[in-house]
Amino acid sequence: HQTPYYPNPTLHIDDNGVSARVMWQMMSKYDIKGYLLWETVQSYAKGKQLTGWELYDEIIRDNASAGDAFLFYPGKLLGMDTPVPSVRLYYMRDGIEDYDATNDLKNNLYKTLAKKYGAELNADGALDELYSKTFAINKTWATSGDVATARKGLEALLTWANNGIALSDFALGADGTITANVYAPADKQIYLNGKALTGGESSGEGVRYAVTGKAENFVLSAIGGEFSVSSEVKSVFVPSVNSIIAYEVADGKTVTVLNPEI
Repeated sequence: HQTPYYPNPTLHIDDNGVSARVMWQMMSKYDIKGYLLWETVQSYAKGKQLTGWELYDEIIRDNASAGDAFLFYPGKLLGMDTPVPSVRLYYMRDGIEDYDATNDLKNNLYKTLAKKYGAELNADGALDELYSKTFAINKTWATSGDVATARKGLEALLTWANNGIALSDFALGADGTITANVYAPADKQIYLNGKALTGGESSGEGVRYAVTGKAENFVLSAIGGEFSVSSEVKSVFVPSVNSIIAYEVADGKTVTVLNPEI
């Protein structure tokens, strides 16, 4: 198998569909500015360059990996004069949207709100909580449900920031206690586990709320958005047996692959 390979995110056909999306979250976390893809429309297999309809018949690229870097197919077979995008390309598009949204949150919206509230704001802790649902370091066993949960949290942070609310200094302690600061206009109501926050301190043009709570029931909500922390303990290095399928391949070897839950 061509490296990198699962559980490192790849663009391979036999990888989990969300892998091509999660890699962009990794790029955002580690502040990677560019993505190099050596090829998108031609490939080699069995020592020869693939052309025309062979591209539909042969999924192995570069003698080792399935579909590696091959993101477009000839459209003529489908009666089209344009290239046909692969499903993996659509997942990459979603990942790029996540990447752009996250960078906008950190490098635009929060910097603007920092001036408004006269404070140093950072979204890193909250974003790390969302990232923890989809990957750790450079490996992922995320399902589409995990990715959707992380996306919902990101959408909440973006909605709040566009309405003057910032969740900053988010930290999860070893004992499961969460601490954070919430900055907001004085006329905006914030709720923690359904209870309105009170006693905020004046901060610039708004107020700052120091919040704390246990991870198992931490739900912050405002203006239709919700940021919650799951009490479920997950480790991407020990995938659940429910996420794995074992099957026999033609040569008699047993191969384990991630359930392609896409």
